[in-house]
Amino acid sequence: MSTTQNLDLHVESWFDRGVIALGTLLFTLTILLATVQVVVRLLDVQVAGIPFHWTEPLARYCLVIATYVGAAVATRNDEHIRMDYFPNRLAERSPRAKRLLDVVVSVIVLAFALIVIRGTATMAGGTWGDQFGSVQVITSGMLYLGICLAFVLLAVYEARTLVGLLRAEPTSTDGSGVDS
Repeated sequence: MSTTQNLDLHVESWFDRGVIALGTLLFTLTILLATVQVVVRLLDVQVAGIPFHWTEPLARYCLVIATYVGAAVATRNDEHIRMDYFPNRLAERSPRAKRLLDVVVSVIVLAFALIVIRGTATMAGGTWGDQFGSVQVITSGMLYLGICLAFVLLAVYEARTLVGLLRAEPTSTDGSGVDS
């Protein structure tokens, strides 16, 4: 199992830049809201008579959605946590079998993402008007919509991966194009 992490974000298109900017914005907003919450509770202050009880749930909502946007970026960069002992051994013995395993895994991930998209879209529509927590302007439907959109991003990246796998030339262990 590899323990190295690649921090190169592989920005290649406006779409990639947008996804990375969205994730960065959400994580930054989470940190700012959490900081405001801590400072306000520590100093027991109200700025212009405005209570800041809404910062904690809003920071939590941002973190939830940012986590799924981060999962989309990890999918794009092929950096999800995984057990790679079996796939690495399979690649040594039969690159074609390893490629087939990669395709099967990609199809499963894509199917899972599509199921989550359907479920969260349904929940977003069904709970759009339901107040969620102490933030009156945020509804449960909005939170579900944010998760749904993050999974759409993940599905786009996984579909890209799957297309790349299907278009790749089959390899063999001896270079002849035929596995033994």
